[in-house]
Amino acid sequence: MFGIKGRDTFNKPQSDMVMFFGYVRKKWMKAFPVILGLILIFILIFVGYVWHQFVYTKELTGEEKINYINQKKSEITFNREKFDATKDRVIQRKESYVRERETFRDIFYH
Repeated sequence: MFGIKGRDTFNKPQSDMVMFFGYVRKKWMKAFPVILGLILIFILIFVGYVWHQFVYTKELTGEEKINYINQKKSEITFNREKFDATKDRVIQRKESYVRERETFRDIFYH
């Protein structure tokens, strides 16, 4: 075929190695979704366990609770001066938008 006498490559029998790898490939294609599903389930169980440990098993002692509360109270302080200054600026801005605009004669528009 193709100008070479006595050589038929299309009907050549497959070797044992090719047949073995074909068999392994078929088995892998069948087993891959199952293996992937098992890995996914394992990852979900592990993440759920870590989340549960992080959220539900942390217990603070009395001293740690008091330190946490004091820290949060010190972070949240109300600054009355800054609040009043901001409030005054908002009121001034509102008044400047509300008051009527001065009308003047435009020399370019009749």
